[in-house]
Amino acid sequence: MRAIAVDDEELGLSRIMRLLKKIEYLSYVNGYNNPKEAIENACIDNADIAFLDIEMPEINGLVLAEMLMEKNPKIEVIFITAYDKYALQAFEVNAIGYLLKPVELGSIKQKLERVLLRQGDIKVVEETKKLYIKVFKYFLVSDSKDMKNIIEFRTEKAKELLGILLSHQGKPITKDKIIYRLWPDMEMERAAKNFHTTCYYVRKVIKEAGINNFILRKEHGYSINMNYIDSDLNSFCSAIREIRKKEPQIGIIKAGFFEYGGSYFENEYYEWAYAERNYYGDYFENMGIYLSNYYEGIGQMDECEKILKYLFRVNPLSEKACSRLIKISMEKGDIINAKKIYKNFQKNVDDEMGEKTLKILEDIIEKY
Repeated sequence: MRAIAVDDEELGLSRIMRLLKKIEYLSYVNGYNNPKEAIENACIDNADIAFLDIEMPEINGLVLAEMLMEKNPKIEVIFITAYDKYALQAFEVNAIGYLLKPVELGSIKQKLERVLLRQGDIKVVEETKKLYIKVFKYFLVSDSKDMKNIIEFRTEKAKELLGILLSHQGKPITKDKIIYRLWPDMEMERAAKNFHTTCYYVRKVIKEAGINNFILRKEHGYSINMNYIDSDLNSFCSAIREIRKKEPQIGIIKAGFFEYGGSYFENEYYEWAYAERNYYGDYFENMGIYLSNYYEGIGQMDECEKILKYLFRVNPLSEKACSRLIKISMEKGDIINAKKIYKNFQKNVDDEMGEKTLKILEDIIEKY
């Protein structure tokens, strides 16, 4: 196991370096008073674990942890602090834990044993481990396909950062653009520190789910490793790409269509997501009409009606779904259901355009 320690205070660094060198299974130990040097040498050190002082003036421990993880995703972090145990409860951010100054050899060994256990678990599960993410209506992140174990984020900004990265579907986005979306009115230097701390929070919670190399730092910005993600957005975007083809596969479009359970990040107040809501909403309606036409064309009216009902339930303002459902009901002679559909639409519209549509729907019912 390879380890580094970073502490801007010479006495603190000397003490922990002396203790680390006493641990026989540490094959490599290096120390830094200057956090920038630790970042520059991260690839050379290739450390399994880093002992970082939190209270450093230029680059604090949380920011440094994120910067080290950018270059070495496998690295585990233990923070060192002079705060007492009651003050520590306010942080609640540690991946492995904290060590209180003055650091003791026994405490270090306990933390190292936890690292060995964690890294062993990650090696076993990382190849097949995935995150399951929903963004339509509710924004939920889970490490289980049944979405029973919902992952909680340290801050709302950490969760929103994941949403921003996911929205780019593996394509890099620059740090400046992320900062503008998360902290548009904040002074740049402070916002940059917030960004690195927030990245650390995301890496930490995802690492605890068994995934190491999740946030990727590329030449043109930051992205997430899509190999570790299964999301309703992935399926819906696949359906969008499929419906544009000359000979689309109905199964792919249908799968994506039913993944849409509501507006894009509907229950989150993400300003950057507002424009995309209309885009995905329009495609959802187009898919529904396309699928209903397809099933009607091959004589599967039950499937056609099922598609239209789902479209109308998710989007009760869909005029096309409403009018076609009314026609289907009237052709069946089910006027009661036709009027029920009409009333459901009526209670959701109140503008002039809605009044015009209501008149058209009334005419359809009268026609039959």
